[in-house]
Amino acid sequence: MKTAEVIAAPVQIHISAGNAKLGKIPNFSLVPGRTCSAEACKTCLKQGCYALKSYRLYPSVKKAWDDNTAAAVENLPALEAELNRYFSGMNAPRFFRLHVAGDFVSREYAAMWARVMEKAPHTNFLAFTKQFDIIRGVQFPVNASVVLSAWPGCDIPADLRSLYSVAWLDDGTDTRIPADAIPCPGNCEHCGACWGLAQRKIDVCFAKH
Repeated sequence: MKTAEVIAAPVQIHISAGNAKLGKIPNFSLVPGRTCSAEACKTCLKQGCYALKSYRLYPSVKKAWDDNTAAAVENLPALEAELNRYFSGMNAPRFFRLHVAGDFVSREYAAMWARVMEKAPHTNFLAFTKQFDIIRGVQFPVNASVVLSAWPGCDIPADLRSLYSVAWLDDGTDTRIPADAIPCPGNCEHCGACWGLAQRKIDVCFAKH
């Protein structure tokens, strides 16, 4: 996975230039498992986390996600400053993905991202999350598509279900998936539908493979 270093000090963060599924959409990740919810640890992390495999296999990926997580946990003001600098630059992306690996690690971290997003109105942000308790009450701006992530057997709180779209894992057993949920075609760069789920008030489903 190719990463681009944003700044060397006082914190070092890494924004990936993309991957096989996202295409050239930049993204920011944290350490999987360490930043995930208890629900995730019982479901996706336990049942086949592709991000955890990358974290264990590739030293450059491990360092990037370790550095990002250290900044998210230990130095939020510096992380926020560097993200604001990145999104205010000449090459600020039109689309950005949070957490190809990892998740919102704290309420303060989620609120920081909400502030960063609000200051970057020309970038559309996407984040899938199982950190339901953390995002509850955080006011994300209109250019953010925050999507609840649901594996079979994962409960979706009713209060959040009324506010957010859901990304369903379709393994053939979950009867909760709406008939009009958009099936993921597997290439974000050419589709982009998930960045508009909040505005369209529609869900997405991913086939388990």
